[in-house]
Amino acid sequence: MEKLLLQGLLPLMILLVGCSNEDLPVQAIQQNDLAGSNLSVGKRWKLSTLYVGSTPQTLTYNQRLYTKTYYPDGRYSDSDGISGTWTIPVADSLVETYTNFPINVPVKQGYKINNLSNALMSLSHAVNGTYVTSTYNQVP
Repeated sequence: MEKLLLQGLLPLMILLVGCSNEDLPVQAIQQNDLAGSNLSVGKRWKLSTLYVGSTPQTLTYNQRLYTKTYYPDGRYSDSDGISGTWTIPVADSLVETYTNFPINVPVKQGYKINNLSNALMSLSHAVNGTYVTSTYNQVP
């Protein structure tokens, strides 16, 4: 009996010990890079650059202060007072859902994830046929 137990558990233990971050699905890695693992703090991102099409935009004073905070439980909030939920339904795609006040209409905003690491995030979305690309740095 002991021999059967060891034969069955040994391959499983080797598999579990041998797994690394590279073996995780892309979405799981992106979720961790986006929100971290601290539920009470989340991960805060500060806007650093903004492009409309290929044209860089000069950030206004308020844009230079703009931040978003993503939490591992799927919540997010921003420095403009908007809060809602986020998902990464497929690799390289971020969807934020929030309620548009004062008319209480749910809004879904989809982004293409151009780059997402522990310290840098670049997102694009189309506005009237033109791509807007926002780059954020992680706030320590």
